[in-house]
Amino acid sequence: CGRAFTVNGSNNKILDCRIDFCYPTTILASDTSKNLLVKGCVVTRGSVKLFDPTRTGTVAAVATGFIIRGEDNVIEENVVCYCYGEGIAASKRGKRQIIRYNISHTNLHWSLGVNGSIGAKIYGNIVYWCDNMYSSVFGPKARLFVAGDEDKGGETSYDTVIYNNLF
Repeated sequence: CGRAFTVNGSNNKILDCRIDFCYPTTILASDTSKNLLVKGCVVTRGSVKLFDPTRTGTVAAVATGFIIRGEDNVIEENVVCYCYGEGIAASKRGKRQIIRYNISHTNLHWSLGVNGSIGAKIYGNIVYWCDNMYSSVFGPKARLFVAGDEDKGGETSYDTVIYNNLF
């Protein structure tokens, strides 16, 4: 019940995995990851922290589907849903991430976005919120897409290209 994958190094692949009910972020591509391919995975309920009575504070309750840092990493053809945090995040210090052809829905914090990354390309994704799912747990609807600097720590995203997505 921990993180499914933390990826360091170059030219790694995570293919066709089913990942459910992880405690922290399900897949973390670290600052040192390069040319990672995550393809064909299904990630659900990245939310165990939400149900852990020993957790402290609200930030500790967030569990994200994918946090993608590093350089030239590709996230494609995945399904990410019901995470108590972000669905897919091109994240801090990441460069030239490609996020394409994914389905990301009903994630509490936001379902798809860029947070302090450089040159992300986000296209061909389907992003939505299921009104009748987890409303008693998650509460109000979350954002579908966020771009910028979530923590206002000076890590502003730039050179992001977003096109041909369905929201």
